[in-house]
Amino acid sequence: MGSCGKNRSPHTDDYSPASLRIPIPSPVLAAVISTVSLAGARDNPALAQLAVEYRPEVRVLLERYCFECHSGDEAEGEIDLESFETMEDVRRSPGTWLQVREILE
Repeated sequence: MGSCGKNRSPHTDDYSPASLRIPIPSPVLAAVISTVSLAGARDNPALAQLAVEYRPEVRVLLERYCFECHSGDEAEGEIDLESFETMEDVRRSPGTWLQVREILE
């Protein structure tokens, strides 16, 4: 099986979604996931701050923990996280991020 389970527990061969969950290592990532479905909040100062922090905080975590399996045309679960360059990209695809939240919880 590929190396996509590299973040799972070393004590199991279980590749279920529960075994692949990683703790959200950043309050910024948690904020991104929790705010993607807010409608009409473009002028919200908190979202403006998330937009600034997205690349150096969240994108770095996605690269480290997610891109190996969730990028490109053959992304697992058809979840391609590499395509989210900015917070605006994230806000355009709330369904994807709701799926990410379900997986991480």
